Amino acid sequence: MKKYALLSAVVLCSASVFGGSITPGTTWYEFAFGLATSPAVGCGDPGTNCTTTQNPVADKTNTVPWTFTLAGTGSIFVLDLGAIGDQFQIFDNLISLGLTSAITAGDGTNPCGFDIACANGDSRYSRGLFALGSGFHSITIDVIRNAAGFTSGQAVFQVTPVSASVPDTGASVLLFGISLVVILFTQTRKLFAGSHPNI
Repeated sequence: MKKYALLSAVVLCSASVFGGSITPGTTWYEFAFGLATSPAVGCGDPGTNCTTTQNPVADKTNTVPWTFTLAGTGSIFVLDLGAIGDQFQIFDNLISLGLTSAITAGDGTNPCGFDIACANGDSRYSRGLFALGSGFHSITIDVIRNAAGFTSGQAVFQVTPVSASVPDTGASVLLFGISLVVILFTQTRKLFAGSHPNI
């Protein structure tokens, strides 16, 4: 019995580590989901048929879990598409990052279809921005609510890295000031020595 329990734990850990590697940046990644509450799948997972998005076209080759490494901090932005009303819970390395925004109006309506720019500009679509630390990440998503009258749908996410090192402006200005003083002092000594050759 203990062996089976251990094997199950190993399988779960493996699932959270090995998955479809994605590249943080400007790419949108499209995923699909079924009846809440259940895990979402990548559009590249077997048996998944996703509608192509527009403005822009999202990647449809991705598979779960979505894995990547950040040298510094970053963020993940999740946005519902299609019918308004779907809501999600986001996990990183099996730890919940939180929920996307609650539905306040328009439940079950579909004003934007699979137009990312349109949905992003319509606050009725559920969305969420979650901070990420540096290091390895394994993202999974659960749909926790379906749009009224629907049992499936599609959505997108984007991972944005932030520079690992932020220049220290104060220190840079101080260093520049010191360098300037040294240069002026050196030039002044040369001028002084030139006007008093016997010194």
